[in-house]
Amino acid sequence: MTHPGFRNSTEIEKFAQAYARDLADGHARHSLHPDTVARLNGVIKQAFSAATIRTGHQQAVEDDFLRLLTARTGETYPRERTRFLYSASVAIDVMAKYFRGRPSTALGVITPTFDNIPALLRMSCDNVVPIPESRLLPRADLDYLDHSGVNALLIVNPNNPTGRSLARDGLDELLRWAAARQVVVVFDLSFRLLEQTACVPVLDLADEVGAPVATIDDTGKVISMHDTKVSVLSFSEALAPRLTEIVSQYLLNVSAVNVALLSAALDSTVGGHDEVAAARALAVSNRRHLRNRLAEVPLPVAPFPPSAATSGPGSSMSVEWLNFAELADPLLAACRSRGLELLPGSSFFWESHGTAAESRDWIRVAMLRDPQQFHSACDVLIDALVSVCPT
Repeated sequence: MTHPGFRNSTEIEKFAQAYARDLADGHARHSLHPDTVARLNGVIKQAFSAATIRTGHQQAVEDDFLRLLTARTGETYPRERTRFLYSASVAIDVMAKYFRGRPSTALGVITPTFDNIPALLRMSCDNVVPIPESRLLPRADLDYLDHSGVNALLIVNPNNPTGRSLARDGLDELLRWAAARQVVVVFDLSFRLLEQTACVPVLDLADEVGAPVATIDDTGKVISMHDTKVSVLSFSEALAPRLTEIVSQYLLNVSAVNVALLSAALDSTVGGHDEVAAARALAVSNRRHLRNRLAEVPLPVAPFPPSAATSGPGSSMSVEWLNFAELADPLLAACRSRGLELLPGSSFFWESHGTAAESRDWIRVAMLRDPQQFHSACDVLIDALVSVCPT
């Protein structure tokens, strides 16, 4: 189902901001710990002191952030091959400009996935090829990729909306394949702070085997700071000359205030509160509550079909991917009439523009909301579900 007049998922999410209960937006929208808030207030005060208006401050703030991010992800983020951007979408657009300079590129992009990724790439790339998630995660079907004709690849890992990730040995296999064929692989790792198994040094592993790789990290899916966020784009040496030039045309740097605020939120050594761990725990708790409430309703279909359920009940992924089959459209309408907005799954199947029969079966639910808010939204969801279930 798509809303009349809305052309993509982001427009639906924007519309949902007016709702009292919004589980459409997949960004982190939960409360921070009071200790973290106190640290943020201190950062603001320091940011506008005379001591920060000096040469070298931007570099020092960025270095501190990368040190903290490395502790979380395992990446080393080589400074000469790392650039800060304001969002993962900007990083995707930078990569689109890179591929535009390579007119022979056949760029394989995972499906289903959030539709702005292929949309941005298609604005610059003439040949964007859908690659089913099942052919990439948890292990890539290398024979399939060889026969697909792609010479570049973009993988969202963990994938939004399904939560599926590359297995560790699957990553090694894919990187060796990319090195042998010199296929540029872009890893959108925006959700990996929520999934410990995805926190491995992808770029280091790529450098070891000679695979041309770019990685994208993002804080907005985990750190709840009213869209104060940063994206980190890192890349192999072979990609550096062109990518550094493209980024330099976008911006000089991300605000040092933004970066310092995010460092304060990432740093668990001060005050003893870990916002990343708290976000993971909140996602697990809210997912458990949602699944328990769904179990109360005698559904004619299982919302977690074994063939498609990729995020288990203990997953800390910040979105849940539910299959309601023919109930999906009336359920979305019933929720909307009750003041609850969820995200239709249709646009995630971007290769069919949401017209494929399967695409209309799915709904995505955001997890990172305060428990009281989330439980209230679940009450509305269950009431709506009961109203559309056949008696």
